[in-house]
Amino acid sequence: MRRRRKARELAVKILYQSDITKEDPRDIFGPFWSYKSYPEDIRLFTERLVTGTVENRNTIDSLIEGCSEHWHLDRIGFVERNILRIAVNEFLSMDDIHPSVTIDEAIEIAKRFGTADSAAFINGVLDKIKKKIEEENLIDKDKDSLSRIN
Repeated sequence: MRRRRKARELAVKILYQSDITKEDPRDIFGPFWSYKSYPEDIRLFTERLVTGTVENRNTIDSLIEGCSEHWHLDRIGFVERNILRIAVNEFLSMDDIHPSVTIDEAIEIAKRFGTADSAAFINGVLDKIKKKIEEENLIDKDKDSLSRIN
């Protein structure tokens, strides 16, 4: 398994745990890392994903709700919602990752952790969000990667 995919999967687990326990996801890092050891690059990328997702949650959730037809955020399952949040965070704040890679990774993680319909749902929502971001000129078409919003 690729290292970044592993980090994305761990980020989903941390955000899922936060949804269940209502703890700040950043407070989960210590106990989570003490349970099992991971290489530093995986831990750092996981924490970057989780922290960015938490810090940009309002913007991320607004994009998800706006692009998931007939689905309010609270009706989307914990796993699917957190996969979407992580992917949208990548769109918005990680211009070193191509959007198609982000979508592919989210789909693969959904196949592993979600329901039978999760991958198709996530693909559809992320594709709409990517198009919305492009239409609002938040993408640098010359670089073919997303620009930072901030």
